[in-house]
Parts: sequence; C-alpha cells; structure tokens
Amino acid sequence: MIVLTLLALTVCAAPPAKADHLVVLVFDAMRPDYVDRFDLPNFKRLRGLSREYVNGYVGHIGAETVVSHLVLPSGRLPRDLPWQDEAYVDHAGLLGTPGKTYATGGLKAEQFQTLMKQVPAEAFITARMKKVHGGRVFSVAQKYYAAHVFGTPAVDTVVTMLKADGRCTPTGTAVPSYITDNPRYTLECAKDYGTATSFYPLDGARSVPGDDPAHLGGDVWVADIGLELIQKEKDWSVLFLSFAGIDKIAHMSAEQDGPRPNSFKTEYTLERVAKIADQQLGRILDALEGSKLLDRTVLVATSDHGGQANTSYFGAGKTAKVGVRDGPPIETVSPWLHRLRLLANVKEVVADSAIRVWLEGDSTENRDTATAVLNELSGVVEVYGLTLGKDGRYFYRRLHSRVDQQPEGFRRWAKLHNQELVDSMATLGAPDLIGLLADGSGYDMLGDHGGAQEKVQRIPLFVHAPTFKPGRSLAPTRLADVVSIISPALGL
Repeated sequence: MIVLTLLALTVCAAPPAKADHLVVLVFDAMRPDYVDRFDLPNFKRLRGLSREYVNGYVGHIGAETVVSHLVLPSGRLPRDLPWQDEAYVDHAGLLGTPGKTYATGGLKAEQFQTLMKQVPAEAFITARMKKVHGGRVFSVAQKYYAAHVFGTPAVDTVVTMLKADGRCTPTGTAVPSYITDNPRYTLECAKDYGTATSFYPLDGARSVPGDDPAHLGGDVWVADIGLELIQKEKDWSVLFLSFAGIDKIAHMSAEQDGPRPNSFKTEYTLERVAKIADQQLGRILDALEGSKLLDRTVLVATSDHGGQANTSYFGAGKTAKVGVRDGPPIETVSPWLHRLRLLANVKEVVADSAIRVWLEGDSTENRDTATAVLNELSGVVEVYGLTLGKDGRYFYRRLHSRVDQQPEGFRRWAKLHNQELVDSMATLGAPDLIGLLADGSGYDMLGDHGGAQEKVQRIPLFVHAPTFKPGRSLAPTRLADVVSIISPALGL
C-alpha cells in the first residue's frame, strides 16, 4: 500500500513533457499597460497561465516591425543581422549594385530570402524546430514584410495580403487552396471609416474588421487563417501570427496615453482595436485548448515595439506628395530635412521617434556638418556617431548629450539603456549618425516608435510552456532573449 502510494505520488510529480509545438503571437505596437487599462480579459487569462516578463523591452533600435520580426525568431540583435533599420545599404551587392540603398519594408520576398540566408540556418528557431520535431512552419500577417520576415528561410507557408484596385486578397508562399479559393478572405480595402483627413487613413478592412460580416478583415482575418491552419494542417510545428490593428490606429490617432482631439472621427479607437486583438488571442487559446495542443505548445505573446504620442511633433521626416490645384501632386520635404540635405552629403534618412542618418563617403567635414545639424534639431537630446574600434568592432560614440536637462524618469531610462540600444545596431551598413529624441518627440507619425524612449521600448511578454511555472519574472528581458528562454522548453 505504501509502495503504491509512493509510486502514485512519483507519477503525479513527474515533470511535464517538453513541448513540440511553437506558437508566437505578435501584437504590433501593443504596450503592456493596455492589458489593465483596457481591461483585456484574454491577455489577463494568458498572464495567469504564463511566465510574465514584467520588465520586457524591445532591446534594440530601430524599434520597428521589419527589424523586430527578424530579431524575435533568430535571437540576434540587429548588428548581427542583414539589416538594422527601415533602410538597408547593400554594401556587398547581395541584391544588385554594391552600395545601393533599399527601403527594407519594400523588399520582395526573394530579396528577404537572399538576405536572411546570410544568417546561419541554425540561428533560427524555426530551422531547429524542424530538425528536432519535424513539422511545417506557417507565418501569417496583414503586413507583407512582417509575414515573410517572421517566417525565416525555414518557412513552408506565408499568408499575407495583396492590395490592388481597392481589394485585398490572400497571397504569399504555398498558400493552401482552402484559403485562396475561399471568398471570405477577399476584403474591401478602400473605405476610410472617417479617417480621410488623418495622417495615416484606414484602407478598408486591411487593418480593421470593416463593415462586411462575411469578409471581416484586420486582426480577425489573421486569426481566422491561423485557426484554419491549426484545424486543417496536422503536420505543423511552428505557427507565427502577427496582428497589425493596434499599430495602425496608434500611428493614426496617437491615443497611446489616452484619448486626444483629432481632426477626424472614427469608430476605430485604440481601445476598440485593442479589444479586437484581445478577442483574437482568446480564440487562439480556445483552439489550442480544444485540440488538446496547449499542453504540448510553447506560446509566446508579445509585441515588436511599444509607442508614444508625439506631443512634440516636428513634421514628417519622409518626402511627402502634396496636391496642387492646377497639376499633378508635387513632392515636398520637411524644412529640417531639406536643411540637412542642403548642408551635408546625405545618402538616406529615417526619422520617427529617433533620427538615423546615412552619409555619402567618409569625409570628416561632412560628418561634422551633419552632426551639427542633427544636434540643433528640436527634440534631439543625444547624438551618436558610428565608430570602428581598434578591435575591429563597431560601436557608437556619444558626440553630444543633453540628457541631464531632461526629467528624472527620462534620465534614469536613458542612462540605463541608450548606449545599449544604439550599440544594438552598430555594424557596417548601420546609420552613421543617430539622434535620440526626448519623450513625446517625433518626426514621422502623431503616434510613433522607432527610438529609445521608454514607452517605445516597453513591450508585453508572456511565455506559456508546459515546463514553466506561471508567475512573474523581474529580469530585464529583450526580444533577442526569447529564443534562449523558450529553447529548453522545446527540447532544442
């Protein structure tokens, strides 16, 4: 009797088996405070099932979708990846002419594949999952570049949207016919839902559900496809889903820190799209539980970046087309960008909640001129210059700083993280100069990200695994750390 009791206790106390499935959910531009501020029940439910990394942060700049979706599955910082930002300088001529600059988010699928194959295959958790557990890799996202980058070179199927003539249709790589042939997944992508006068108008049901119950778009579209894959594909091991609804509305409305007056009125507020995203999370959790997969799955829910409202907005950092009465639109450039290009020989500029500048040539005079212009711009509190060290490694040298003039909270965060964050992208091809901005300062959208500010960097991070005891981890944790955290739980 005693022996049987001890045996029963031993069996009950045995550790759970390692997981053989991986599901990663990225809620683009989600901030951790939204969970309680908007009372999101499914995020709270997942929090109760998971290890919550309460000090999770992006851990790199550019804090951008096209960067973070490669950092996350590789576990590498941008300095160890083919591109570091929304601009890519092709020094090696991998895509064509050596030295040519590309907009990273505009690369084609085959170009992404060419660049990602410069990273050793074993660096990607997708490749290691296939080697150890077999199974196929699926990646789904509204954003074309997010879907293709998130999948890594090991991806079997990519599902994303193709927008043409006011319609969005499913496209990608090896998309199953039950998706391409299903009219439910073709969306209206033309209505603005009251946002025509905004900086970043809605394009129908691409980012939000829309008003056609038979063709719901946005995050519902992503979740519906994810659920079909879970139910119909029996040989999968990795499912990546990226939801873009929060990001779209956050850029447009700048409601990250609460409602604010805007020149437009729409039913799609930040709170509403956060609740829509939460509902999709609940549906994925229900499906995994219903198919008895949750106990065999490592589930990660996080974001690619946070965001802030630009209460100090200094004008778009990109060339914009402006309509004129008697002719076609003309291109105009913000005065600050015009001045930078006038005084310095500049190859490329990316500006959002940080400013990154690539220079033509290596002239000291040109670098000093561009540095002086950058340092004088409104909102800039630090300027860093890319430097090749004596050991042959790149780092960023701080050239100017006004951090000590900032509020205490900003100073605390900046002194802990600014050097770390700029160095995360320090490599050949990275920006020659970086201007870090004050809280609430930005040069792109009213709601912004990209830089080093705490609200931009803070992200939710929940990891559920059969071998993890739910609770809170206080360890500062970056997106680049996720692979090392989950690998043991997957037996990798």
